[in-house]
Amino acid sequence: LHPLREMAEKVGREVETFAEDLDKFLGSLSSRNKFEAVLDLVDNFKNVAHDAAAALEENYRKEWSQQLRQEWQPEIDTSGAANMSGLSINSKPPPLSASKAKQVQALRNWQQEADIWELFRIVLETHHNPDQESVKRRKQQALEDLGPPHRYMDEGELWTRFLIDNDVARERSKIKIWLEQAVDHQHSDLPDITQELETKAGRGKGLWAHGWLHTREKVKHEKRLRPWSNRSDTALPQIKRSDNGDSLVTQLDPDAATRQNRSLESQDAFFEQAIWIACWEMLRRGKTWEEVSEWCTERKEGWRALAIGKAADSSSVISNVIWRKMCLLASQGDCINNYEAAVYGLLGGNATVAQKVCRTVDEQLYAHYSATLTKQFDQYVASQIPARISNQRPPISEDDLRNPQDAITELIIKLRSQKQTSRESGQPMKIVQSYLLANEADSLVHTIGFALSDADKLTEKSADEDMMVHLGQLDSIPEAEAAVDSHVLRITTHIGIILNILSSGMLDGDERDAEENVLVAYIQSLRAARKRDLIPVYASRLQVPRYVVAISRVMQDITEVREQEQTLK
Repeated sequence: LHPLREMAEKVGREVETFAEDLDKFLGSLSSRNKFEAVLDLVDNFKNVAHDAAAALEENYRKEWSQQLRQEWQPEIDTSGAANMSGLSINSKPPPLSASKAKQVQALRNWQQEADIWELFRIVLETHHNPDQESVKRRKQQALEDLGPPHRYMDEGELWTRFLIDNDVARERSKIKIWLEQAVDHQHSDLPDITQELETKAGRGKGLWAHGWLHTREKVKHEKRLRPWSNRSDTALPQIKRSDNGDSLVTQLDPDAATRQNRSLESQDAFFEQAIWIACWEMLRRGKTWEEVSEWCTERKEGWRALAIGKAADSSSVISNVIWRKMCLLASQGDCINNYEAAVYGLLGGNATVAQKVCRTVDEQLYAHYSATLTKQFDQYVASQIPARISNQRPPISEDDLRNPQDAITELIIKLRSQKQTSRESGQPMKIVQSYLLANEADSLVHTIGFALSDADKLTEKSADEDMMVHLGQLDSIPEAEAAVDSHVLRITTHIGIILNILSSGMLDGDERDAEENVLVAYIQSLRAARKRDLIPVYASRLQVPRYVVAISRVMQDITEVREQEQTLK
């Protein structure tokens, strides 16, 4: 089948809502602030996608959750998972039926599209507001309202000033928050992750009940059998782990394993991994310190919340710079497992350590944005209130001096080539996301236009269907595959229209032809879906020669005179 005909099979009521919203928007431009109208339109598009996802979630929530849990596979050693409840740690529910899997995929596509529209809104606010003078005035007024920084200003106020004062930091903060909010749409939520860890342990909720239960019992047993010295200058007692003969810790404080360079019993090692995974997942979702503390306290692990709390909560303290420095050093030192190091890496601004446990594209991005934002804030504090940092001023590395846009572009390229993330990076919606994060929304439209040209060259068609302008060859397979995805085509079409309206200049040459190729492809998909009444609003964005061709092709499909007259209106 022709790719556009395959798209036509997926066209639903939502495309009508998109067209109606676009038509109202175009009709209101003469009486509204253009940029505010654009933001409202993007919000409408996001709501359409969100409503479509919500309707599917109502019927397929269980299947969706099951699929996400199956995909969630952290790097965790399950050798210590005691099968106390008779459950197999490798047991999996049966796969979804083809029809249910299709509906779950549709649900996930709409969720991703809603997230993409929110990300595009951030890009518009950051880079495409045409009234830059007004933006500067509001920024200056906000800084004046806060007053100049001083040594007694608490860190929460200083953070607010930092985000107003620094445009790059403000963008990074918005994207970091966006990644925190999007994670539960695209990956397992925290309750499901907790349940999955309990399942892998085979202990249910008992996983969290007793801490290092098995190690504690082994140490107590040995103490009952022989004299025990706690002096630091005496040799450590030799206690062996039950399963492999490794030396076991002789003390039970949280640092014992790393300080003594010894192991825990296998079940307790699994518990230790599980609790740090949960802490990582909470931070990844932007949970507040109060939420992390409550979760840990419920599981009798309140000390962990205290350990990360000072770095995570800046609402009312004068300075956490030294605490973040301690977290950075902790992430670089001996940690009991990679997830402990990753948690401290997030808090201290160590992206390299945090990325070791990242399984997905978004986790890699989150580690980057979180760490760079933390380091950038510490540098801001050092520049505004030097006395607060004294000799703890964070060193400036070459990475810190790089252009922020170059840094994220390099990371995106790296994720495309990395074995662990290359497949996900090439998914259609991730292609769109990568262009938006790199502030290349216009390049996205042009690239998809070139890809559609390539696809059209390979398609057998009659002269009546020949509407594409053939351009140079695009040497990028992921973009070529994304171009014939129905969600990507719709998103790219509307992004192109919005950017064209906000732009003060006119495109020409291949760029204009590529942009119109996207519009023509979308018109063809509507034509194939027999949504002819929606076509004029999109055809009106074409230059006159291609507009005439597009409408003439549509007219050939119409045999009723009344419908022909209505279309021409």
